[in-house]
Amino acid sequence: MGKAEKVRILMIKRGNITAATLAEKMGISAQALGRKLNKEKFTEKDMEKIAKILDCTWNMESREWFKLNDTGEEI
Repeated sequence: MGKAEKVRILMIKRGNITAATLAEKMGISAQALGRKLNKEKFTEKDMEKIAKILDCTWNMESREWFKLNDTGEEI
């Protein structure tokens, strides 16, 4: 499962947050987020921001999963 798919799953799990809302909270345009999602072009900083916004932890060591802070579920 790629980063984009994980981000999309997190968006659903966190109340169906829209890409436009996530982009706004990240400080980028919806189009920029759309490009990142379509091309799997996320920086470590992007992943850290997404994790913070969606109340989860990005595993910096493996760079392979998010962990939801409230349930402990890994995605």
